[in-house]
Amino acid sequence: MLKHYLGGSGRPVTLESDFVRHHEPSANAQQKTEGHFESWLSGDLNDQSGFGDIQSWLQSDQPTLSIKGMKWEARAKPYDALDPSDQNMALGKHKILGVGDLTLTRQGDKVIVRGVVEHRLDGETYDFAEGGGSSNPASNLATVPQGLISGDIGLTRDTITDYERAGGAQSFPVSSDPWKRNLIGELTIRNGKIINSIFDWKDVK
Repeated sequence: MLKHYLGGSGRPVTLESDFVRHHEPSANAQQKTEGHFESWLSGDLNDQSGFGDIQSWLQSDQPTLSIKGMKWEARAKPYDALDPSDQNMALGKHKILGVGDLTLTRQGDKVIVRGVVEHRLDGETYDFAEGGGSSNPASNLATVPQGLISGDIGLTRDTITDYERAGGAQSFPVSSDPWKRNLIGELTIRNGKIINSIFDWKDVK
C-alpha cells in the first residue's frame, strides 16, 4: 500500500479478507463486534441501526423476528507500533464493521437465533496522522517503514506533508473484501425476560 500511496493516484484499495482477518488486532475487533450482537440479543444493548431493543419483540405476540442489516463495529489497535510485519505496517488502527441478518424464532420458553454476519474493514483512509510532532507509525492506516526518506521511522507531520507536495503522494480509501460468520444461539425466557443466552460462531466456508 505504501507504493500505491507514493504513486499518488488516490484510487481506492480493497484488501483481501484473509490479509485483514488473520491479523490478531483485526480478529480481536471482530470478536468485539460479535460481542455487540450477543449483547443486543441478550437484552443488554439498544441497537443503533434502527432495530431498538429485543425486549419490545419479546413482549409482543409475534412468533418470529427477522432482522436485515443490523450493524455493529469495533476498532482494531496494533499491540506494537514498531512491529515491522506487513499487516501491522499496512493496517495500523482500523475499524471492523459487522452487518448481520438474523432470524429469531420462539419455541416454548426458548428463542432460537440463526443468522449470518458479514465482516469487513470499512471506511478507512491510508494517510498519515495530522497534528505535527513525531508521527506514531500505528496511529492509523498510515505507517512509515524505515528507509522511506532517511531511515527514520519517526517522521513529523510537516515532513510528510512536504513529501506529499513534492513527490505527489496521495491518501486513498481502504476497505476489504468481506468474510462471513454463521451465528447460532439460544435464549431462555422466563416471565418475558431473558435469563440465559448461549451463542456459537463459525466461519462460513
